Amino acid sequence: MVADKTGRCYINTTGNPSMARGGSGDVLTGIISGLIKQTEDTFSAVCTGAYIHGMTADNIVKKHGPLAATPTRIIENINNNLSLRR
Repeated sequence: MVADKTGRCYINTTGNPSMARGGSGDVLTGIISGLIKQTEDTFSAVCTGAYIHGMTADNIVKKHGPLAATPTRIIENINNNLSLRR
């Protein structure tokens, strides 16, 4: 769940237990940091980052099994799972 001081709230429905390991939060922070640099809307950047992180992990688990979404694999597969390419 992402919320801001104005009351906006976003519930992210992506992600899985495979992400509960050291380094996953660092990957999420990197994704969000990169998105924040591209927009003035920090809330949208955080919500989008959480979605991309979880969606990438979900796709890895579907392809490789329930423990496969390691931080390294998430990083390696972000571009493979984005339909937002320019």
